[in-house]
Amino acid sequence: MDGLVVAGAACALVAVIAMLIVLITLNVVGAAMARRSASIDSLAARVSPVWLRRCVLGVCGFALTAPGFAATAGAHDATPEGPPRPAGTVHLAGLALPDLPSTPAVRTLTVRPGDTLWSIARRGLQADATDRAIAAEVTALYAANRQIIGDDPDLIFPGQQLTAPGGI
Repeated sequence: MDGLVVAGAACALVAVIAMLIVLITLNVVGAAMARRSASIDSLAARVSPVWLRRCVLGVCGFALTAPGFAATAGAHDATPEGPPRPAGTVHLAGLALPDLPSTPAVRTLTVRPGDTLWSIARRGLQADATDRAIAAEVTALYAANRQIIGDDPDLIFPGQQLTAPGGI
């Protein structure tokens, strides 16, 4: 008799686990489709009652959004070099991260024959830029290159190397 009870409990446990797997799969498929599907809804209604589906959906949502689960998962990871990491950190060993430049790249502009600060500024902006926007770029271009240009912003020479301000 005890063997029958144990076997029945094991079968019931397997049935509950299978039902949970089906419900989780239905929730994931429904969420991935980003809309309600009549066939998925009718299949879910035949497999389990509404209250059980809502409980499973709530547990899945809680598991995905609870910050404690993510922090606990990485809390006991030990670094290859030393002691365990503090809770909430993530171990990314083996992932190559791109090198980031420590300073932004400086773009230089070479003055061509016939260029003015106005024509250089206009060339760096969109075709429909207003005169006000071009004038602002001229001011920024001159401010960034005052030591090279000198006191007269109208006097630039072909071959001069000017540093482009942020907008050009």
